[in-house]
Amino acid sequence: MENIKDLVHHMDLGSKVFFTGQVPPSDVPLFIKVSDALVSPRISGTNTPLKIYSFLKSGKPLVATKLWTHTQVLNEKIAILAEPDAKGMAAGIHKALFETEGQKRADAAKAYADREFTYSRYQEKITMVLEMALGKAKG
Repeated sequence: MENIKDLVHHMDLGSKVFFTGQVPPSDVPLFIKVSDALVSPRISGTNTPLKIYSFLKSGKPLVATKLWTHTQVLNEKIAILAEPDAKGMAAGIHKALFETEGQKRADAAKAYADREFTYSRYQEKITMVLEMALGKAKG
């Protein structure tokens, strides 16, 4: 196969797998809603993709590569962390779709996100940082 799209066609998965490319941020909630699992494949990088926070709140199983770009926020309790290769990602997606562990982690992720990624929690963290900065500036 030349590319992943050819492979999807060859496997007759065209009615199950969609390649959207980049979508406007306003459309992301719709794509999350109609998905059975959410995937964040990265092979390098250090910054956590912002979509992770929406994915955590979705209640859908999340598959992400087991790299610092994800593991600084994600762990095995709230996500399926896969090796950053085709075999690893395939195993992770299979787990998300067909094993109860996927939904168990999705439920834990939603509870975590609902607790930690709220506006009031954000305000607490900003206040703490500012207080620390002022304390260091005075001392």
